[in-house]
Amino acid sequence: MPAYNFKSQFAKAIRDGEKTTTIRPPRRRPTRVGDILYLYTGLRTKKADRIGAYRCVKVEPCVIHPGRMDMRIGGLACTNRAIAEIARADGFASAKAFFEFFARTYGQDTLEMELIAWDPTRIED
Repeated sequence: MPAYNFKSQFAKAIRDGEKTTTIRPPRRRPTRVGDILYLYTGLRTKKADRIGAYRCVKVEPCVIHPGRMDMRIGGLACTNRAIAEIARADGFASAKAFFEFFARTYGQDTLEMELIAWDPTRIED
């Protein structure tokens, strides 16, 4: 039952099914396909808001080079078109905005991450 916290700017896109992925550093207890993901904004605060519960459909290793605007998923280099699609699924208007977010959040160094995708159908519980 992994819980993930999101910036409030992404909540509407998640609820609307427009954002169906997140890219995060690997966890001590890895997220697995089939897990139910509990998505929040403001997690661990008085203003915590549960976005919803969703079933994980994919977890893949991902390497991001924010300074070079380059990435690899599952060891394979991504084309510019694939990067644009990943950026859109992750809630960004463009690949440039995607890489700027990662550079601002994590720095310019190479990032060893995981791409986690969920089914946009909210699980009622």
